[in-house]
Amino acid sequence: MRLHELERRLAEAVRSHESGNAQALPDAMHSLAEPEVPHTLVHNLRAAPERLSSAAERSYLHANGFTKIVLLAGESYKLRLHLWWPDATPGGRHVEDIHDHRWDFASCLLAGSYRYQEFHAGSVASGASAETYHAYTYRSPGGGSSFPLTSLGRRRLRCVFDATLTAGTSYVLRAEVPHRVISDPGRFTASLMLQCTARRSRTYVYSTRDLGSGVHVPITRLTPDDLDGQLCSYLAHTGGAPDVRS
Repeated sequence: MRLHELERRLAEAVRSHESGNAQALPDAMHSLAEPEVPHTLVHNLRAAPERLSSAAERSYLHANGFTKIVLLAGESYKLRLHLWWPDATPGGRHVEDIHDHRWDFASCLLAGSYRYQEFHAGSVASGASAETYHAYTYRSPGGGSSFPLTSLGRRRLRCVFDATLTAGTSYVLRAEVPHRVISDPGRFTASLMLQCTARRSRTYVYSTRDLGSGVHVPITRLTPDDLDGQLCSYLAHTGGAPDVRS
Protein backbone atom coordinates (compact mmCIF):
# COMPACT_ATOMS: atom_id res chain seq x y z
CA MET A 1 0.00 0.00 0.00
CA ARG A 2 1.36 3.43 -0.93
CA LEU A 3 1.88 5.98 1.82
CA HIS A 4 -0.77 8.45 0.62
CA GLU A 5 -3.31 5.61 0.37
CA LEU A 6 -2.55 4.51 3.95
CA GLU A 7 -2.89 8.09 5.20
CA ARG A 8 -6.26 8.39 3.45
CA ARG A 9 -7.50 5.12 4.96
CA LEU A 10 -6.43 6.10 8.49
CA ALA A 11 -8.21 9.46 8.21
CA GLU A 12 -11.33 7.70 6.93
CA ALA A 13 -11.22 5.14 9.74
CA VAL A 14 -11.05 7.88 12.37
CA ARG A 15 -13.90 9.84 10.76
CA SER A 16 -16.00 6.68 10.59
CA HIS A 17 -15.28 5.86 14.25
CA GLU A 18 -16.22 9.36 15.32
CA SER A 19 -19.47 9.02 13.34
CA GLY A 20 -20.41 5.95 15.39
CA ASN A 21 -19.00 3.03 13.39
CA ALA A 22 -17.76 0.68 16.14
CA GLN A 23 -15.92 -1.53 13.64
CA ALA A 24 -13.88 1.20 11.94
CA LEU A 25 -10.88 1.19 14.29
CA PRO A 26 -10.68 -2.62 14.71
CA ASP A 27 -10.69 -2.98 10.91
CA ALA A 28 -7.95 -0.36 10.60
CA MET A 29 -5.77 -2.07 13.21
CA HIS A 30 -6.23 -5.44 11.52
CA SER A 31 -4.69 -4.10 8.32
CA LEU A 32 -1.93 -2.21 10.16
CA ALA A 33 -0.83 -5.19 12.25
CA GLU A 34 0.62 -7.14 9.31
CA PRO A 35 4.42 -7.02 9.90
CA GLU A 36 5.22 -5.54 6.51
CA VAL A 37 3.13 -2.42 7.20
CA PRO A 38 5.05 -1.05 10.22
CA HIS A 39 8.30 -2.28 8.66
CA THR A 40 7.59 -0.32 5.48
CA LEU A 41 6.69 2.79 7.47
CA VAL A 42 9.92 2.52 9.45
CA HIS A 43 12.01 2.02 6.30
CA ASN A 44 10.35 5.01 4.63
CA LEU A 45 11.02 7.17 7.68
CA ARG A 46 14.67 6.16 7.91
CA ALA A 47 15.18 6.81 4.19
CA ALA A 48 13.97 10.43 4.35
CA PRO A 49 16.12 12.68 6.59
CA GLU A 50 13.55 15.50 6.65
CA ARG A 51 10.74 13.16 7.72
CA LEU A 52 13.03 11.49 10.26
CA SER A 53 13.90 14.86 11.77
CA SER A 54 10.23 15.88 11.90
CA ALA A 55 9.29 12.56 13.56
CA ALA A 56 12.08 13.02 16.13
CA GLU A 57 10.56 16.35 17.18
CA ARG A 58 7.29 14.54 18.01
CA SER A 59 8.90 11.49 19.67
CA TYR A 60 10.26 11.09 23.18
CA LEU A 61 11.04 8.77 26.08
CA HIS A 62 7.69 8.53 27.85
CA ALA A 63 7.47 8.85 31.64
CA ASN A 64 5.54 5.56 31.64
CA GLY A 65 8.62 3.61 30.56
CA PHE A 66 8.45 3.30 26.77
CA THR A 67 9.63 5.17 23.70
CA LYS A 68 6.83 7.00 21.88
CA ILE A 69 7.49 7.38 18.15
CA VAL A 70 5.06 9.17 15.81
CA LEU A 71 5.22 7.38 12.45
CA LEU A 72 2.45 9.36 10.73
CA ALA A 73 0.46 12.45 11.70
CA GLY A 74 -2.63 13.83 9.96
CA GLU A 75 -5.14 16.50 10.92
CA SER A 76 -7.39 13.98 12.67
CA TYR A 77 -5.03 11.20 13.76
CA LYS A 78 -1.54 10.07 14.76
CA LEU A 79 -0.06 6.64 14.17
CA ARG A 80 2.38 5.86 16.98
CA LEU A 81 4.90 3.11 17.57
CA HIS A 82 5.54 2.30 21.26
CA LEU A 83 8.70 0.40 22.20
CA TRP A 84 9.55 -1.19 25.56
CA TRP A 85 13.21 -2.25 25.67
CA PRO A 86 14.60 -5.21 27.66
CA ASP A 87 16.26 -4.50 31.01
CA ALA A 88 14.93 -0.94 31.15
CA THR A 89 13.94 -1.51 34.80
CA PRO A 90 16.05 -4.37 36.18
CA GLY A 91 14.73 -6.14 39.24
CA GLY A 92 11.01 -5.98 38.55
CA ARG A 93 8.20 -5.01 36.23
CA HIS A 94 7.59 -1.41 35.16
CA VAL A 95 4.15 -0.36 36.39
CA GLU A 96 2.66 2.68 34.69
CA ASP A 97 0.65 5.26 36.56
CA ILE A 98 -3.04 4.76 35.82
CA HIS A 99 -4.18 7.34 33.27
CA ASP A 100 -6.73 8.22 30.61
CA HIS A 101 -6.43 10.27 27.40
CA ARG A 102 -7.86 13.22 25.50
CA TRP A 103 -8.71 10.97 22.54
CA ASP A 104 -10.05 7.52 21.71
CA PHE A 105 -7.50 5.09 20.34
CA ALA A 106 -6.92 1.62 18.96
CA SER A 107 -3.84 -0.42 19.79
CA CYS A 108 -2.27 -3.66 18.58
CA LEU A 109 0.69 -5.54 20.02
CA LEU A 110 3.27 -6.23 17.34
CA ALA A 111 5.79 -8.12 19.49
CA GLY A 112 6.20 -9.29 23.07
CA SER A 113 3.48 -8.96 25.70
CA TYR A 114 2.34 -6.89 28.65
CA ARG A 115 -0.19 -6.98 31.46
CA TYR A 116 -3.06 -4.59 30.75
CA GLN A 117 -5.58 -3.24 33.28
CA GLU A 118 -8.69 -1.04 33.14
CA PHE A 119 -10.30 0.79 36.06
CA HIS A 120 -13.55 2.46 37.11
CA ALA A 121 -13.43 5.65 39.14
CA GLY A 122 -15.74 7.59 41.44
CA SER A 123 -18.88 6.05 42.90
CA VAL A 124 -18.42 2.89 40.84
CA ALA A 125 -15.25 2.25 42.82
CA SER A 126 -16.77 2.60 46.28
CA GLY A 127 -16.66 -1.10 47.12
CA ALA A 128 -14.18 -2.91 49.32
CA SER A 129 -12.03 -3.86 46.31
CA ALA A 130 -11.31 -0.22 45.44
CA GLU A 131 -7.89 1.28 46.17
CA THR A 132 -6.95 4.88 46.88
CA TYR A 133 -4.60 6.80 44.57
CA HIS A 134 -3.17 10.30 44.38
CA ALA A 135 -5.04 12.00 41.51
CA TYR A 136 -3.65 14.62 39.12
CA THR A 137 -4.66 16.36 35.94
CA TYR A 138 -2.42 17.57 33.13
CA ARG A 139 -2.62 19.07 29.66
CA SER A 140 -0.75 18.16 26.50
CA PRO A 141 2.84 19.47 26.54
CA GLY A 142 2.66 20.31 22.83
CA GLY A 143 6.20 21.10 21.76
CA GLY A 144 7.33 21.92 25.29
CA SER A 145 10.01 20.22 27.38
CA SER A 146 7.71 19.20 30.27
CA PHE A 147 4.10 18.90 31.32
CA PRO A 148 2.66 20.17 34.63
CA LEU A 149 0.72 18.00 37.07
CA THR A 150 -1.98 19.59 39.22
CA SER A 151 -3.06 17.69 42.33
CA LEU A 152 -6.75 16.78 42.74
CA GLY A 153 -6.40 15.05 46.10
CA ARG A 154 -7.08 11.35 46.48
CA ARG A 155 -9.48 9.20 44.46
CA ARG A 156 -10.64 5.60 44.66
CA LEU A 157 -10.36 3.26 41.67
CA ARG A 158 -11.41 -0.32 41.17
CA CYS A 159 -9.72 -2.63 38.66
CA VAL A 160 -12.38 -4.08 36.33
CA PHE A 161 -10.17 -5.77 33.73
CA ASP A 162 -6.78 -7.47 34.17
CA ALA A 163 -5.16 -9.68 31.53
CA THR A 164 -1.85 -10.42 29.83
CA LEU A 165 -2.01 -9.38 26.18
CA THR A 166 0.28 -11.01 23.63
CA ALA A 167 1.44 -10.21 20.09
CA GLY A 168 -1.50 -10.02 17.70
CA THR A 169 -3.94 -8.74 20.34
CA SER A 170 -5.74 -5.51 19.51
CA TYR A 171 -8.27 -3.37 21.37
CA VAL A 172 -10.09 -0.03 21.20
CA LEU A 173 -10.43 2.29 24.19
CA ARG A 174 -12.51 5.38 24.86
CA ALA A 175 -10.65 8.48 26.00
CA GLU A 176 -12.12 8.60 29.51
CA VAL A 177 -11.31 4.99 30.56
CA PRO A 178 -8.49 4.82 33.17
CA HIS A 179 -5.96 2.10 32.33
CA ARG A 180 -2.33 1.09 32.63
CA VAL A 181 0.30 -1.27 31.25
CA ILE A 182 2.64 -3.36 33.38
CA SER A 183 5.59 -4.30 31.20
CA ASP A 184 8.19 -7.05 31.58
CA PRO A 185 11.69 -5.49 31.64
CA GLY A 186 13.18 -8.77 30.39
CA ARG A 187 11.14 -8.72 27.18
CA PHE A 188 11.14 -6.49 24.11
CA THR A 189 7.60 -5.34 23.40
CA ALA A 190 6.22 -3.19 20.59
CA SER A 191 2.75 -1.87 19.91
CA LEU A 192 1.09 0.28 17.28
CA MET A 193 -1.44 2.92 18.35
CA LEU A 194 -3.90 4.80 16.16
CA GLN A 195 -4.79 7.99 18.03
CA CYS A 196 -8.03 9.76 17.10
CA THR A 197 -8.99 13.43 17.27
CA ALA A 198 -8.69 15.02 20.71
CA ARG A 199 -12.13 15.58 22.29
CA ARG A 200 -11.09 16.54 25.83
CA SER A 201 -8.91 19.43 27.03
CA ARG A 202 -7.12 17.54 29.80
CA THR A 203 -6.38 14.08 31.11
CA TYR A 204 -6.07 12.42 34.50
CA VAL A 205 -3.29 10.46 36.20
CA TYR A 206 -3.66 8.26 39.29
CA SER A 207 -0.49 7.30 41.14
CA THR A 208 0.39 5.30 44.23
CA ARG A 209 3.02 7.97 44.89
CA ASP A 210 2.43 11.48 46.19
CA LEU A 211 3.97 13.55 43.40
CA GLY A 212 3.13 16.90 44.96
CA SER A 213 1.29 19.77 43.25
CA GLY A 214 2.57 21.98 40.46
CA VAL A 215 5.21 19.40 39.51
CA HIS A 216 6.63 19.60 36.00
CA VAL A 217 7.46 16.20 34.52
CA PRO A 218 10.36 16.55 32.04
CA ILE A 219 10.16 15.16 28.52
CA THR A 220 13.28 13.64 26.94
CA ARG A 221 12.87 14.14 23.21
CA LEU A 222 14.81 12.09 20.66
CA THR A 223 17.40 13.42 18.27
CA PRO A 224 17.19 12.15 14.66
CA ASP A 225 20.15 9.84 15.36
CA ASP A 226 18.52 8.54 18.56
CA LEU A 227 15.30 7.87 16.66
CA ASP A 228 17.10 6.15 13.80
CA GLY A 229 18.93 3.91 16.28
CA GLN A 230 15.69 2.89 17.98
CA LEU A 231 13.98 2.22 14.65
CA CYS A 232 16.92 0.10 13.50
CA SER A 233 16.77 -1.88 16.76
CA TYR A 234 13.02 -2.34 16.31
CA LEU A 235 13.64 -3.84 12.87
CA ALA A 236 16.29 -6.16 14.29
CA HIS A 237 13.92 -7.38 17.03
CA THR A 238 11.02 -7.97 14.64
CA GLY A 239 12.76 -9.51 11.65
CA GLY A 240 12.81 -6.46 9.40
CA ALA A 241 16.01 -5.96 7.41
CA PRO A 242 17.68 -2.72 8.61
CA ASP A 243 18.06 -0.98 5.25
CA VAL A 244 20.84 1.60 5.05
CA ARG A 245 19.70 5.19 5.40
CA SER A 246 19.97 7.29 2.25
